[in-house]
Amino acid sequence: MEKHIKGAYLLDIYEKLLTEKQALAMNLFYNEDLSMSEIADELSVSRQAAFDLIKRTQKILEDYDSKLNLLDKYLRCMEILDEISGEVTDIEGGGKIEELIDKIRNIL
Repeated sequence: MEKHIKGAYLLDIYEKLLTEKQALAMNLFYNEDLSMSEIADELSVSRQAAFDLIKRTQKILEDYDSKLNLLDKYLRCMEILDEISGEVTDIEGGGKIEELIDKIRNIL
């Protein structure tokens, strides 16, 4: 998996465990796709401070996931839901099952 995409997933999973400043910096980096200079301006810090904050926070996110392994579990669940979804298209009344699968995906 591409590093940037993995980081965005990790942020989605563990964002609530970060400080407000860490979460803001990572959202600007992953979700807004801002440059280091733009992030530094938003945070009112130097470019180097923004870079250091992002690198430190990336490490924190990876450490959380190495202990909890929630990203792998999430991705496996999504694969299984995709498999189930593919199977229910052949079943009469599969529309209700598809609705339930979509509800599960939204929870995840």
